[in-house]
Amino acid sequence: MKKQTLNIRMLTFICACLSVFVFGMQDASAQSRRFGQGYGGSLCDDEDTRVRVKLATAKTRYEKNQDALTLTGVHNTGRGTTLGLAGGPIDITIRTEYTARSRKGKACVHLSGLEVLFWAKPMVMIASNFEEGSCEYREVLAHEQKHIRALRYFVREYAPKLKSEVKDIMDTSKTRMVVSENNVEKAQTNMQDAIIARLRSYQNGIMPILQERQQAIDSPEEYERVSKQCDNWGKKLASSYQGGARR
Repeated sequence: MKKQTLNIRMLTFICACLSVFVFGMQDASAQSRRFGQGYGGSLCDDEDTRVRVKLATAKTRYEKNQDALTLTGVHNTGRGTTLGLAGGPIDITIRTEYTARSRKGKACVHLSGLEVLFWAKPMVMIASNFEEGSCEYREVLAHEQKHIRALRYFVREYAPKLKSEVKDIMDTSKTRMVVSENNVEKAQTNMQDAIIARLRSYQNGIMPILQERQQAIDSPEEYERVSKQCDNWGKKLASSYQGGARR
């Protein structure tokens, strides 16, 4: 059985940029609008946009209620049985705040606040064929933790780079528009959509870097190393195909 396990795809990962787990850019706008008559010679004020860039990484969530056959169906690579998955969603979302001054049918719409959140929700799935404390469970978990560490490091590494990117976006984006009073909401949407498009482009540019790092972890040498650590891979995997996986 041990020779057989060498041909099994021992471990894999859920890359954050795979469509099954990616959360698309969300319109998380919390719009606070204050309308009033403009004063002085200018309809628009000269206040800067308040900008915050925040990082949030959740605790790793562990799931152990799916057997190897089910995990293989979820993450079908065509290259053998999947014993564990690790990764989770990563996304950039925004929250915006606006003010508007109106006078004689015109309104100056100002993007007064922007909050950008770079977040990740790491998760690990281990086949229920392997009971906690067993050699197989420990080896699968140790491998998947390598993916989680890579994910967390990636988010920490790119948080300050995202902050710099947001600054550049704000320096080169419209944060004020003078429109008719009945087009205030449209102006807000246009400003927000332009920011979202640029953040999405940035996100699409950095995610392949994480994917490449995760793929490097899943090397043939790593699979072979893990397979040699335990003796009962085949026996425990057989329970999936016999309909008796341990849960």
